[in-house]
Amino acid sequence: MLKDQRWHQAARRLVEFDITTDRGGAGHLTLGFGLHYCLGANLARAELQEALTVLAQRMPNLRLDGEIEWKPDGVAIWGPARLPLAFDPAS
Repeated sequence: MLKDQRWHQAARRLVEFDITTDRGGAGHLTLGFGLHYCLGANLARAELQEALTVLAQRMPNLRLDGEIEWKPDGVAIWGPARLPLAFDPAS
């Protein structure tokens, strides 16, 4: 198949795409899955683990300081919209 033919077939599929089609309720895949897996996922996890360790050391007695407000369902990035924290400043 020629390159131009493949491009025209792909373009035709885009025109036919229906956003209302039920996709089976697949959940959000933050770092992807399979072919679309993020190549930097392991690096991101390692950096986050190191960052949280450093923050815990530099922010003694880190604790919640109020109510957590969660983002509504359907928002692309799941997590808190508001996370009030308090800590004792390091001397």
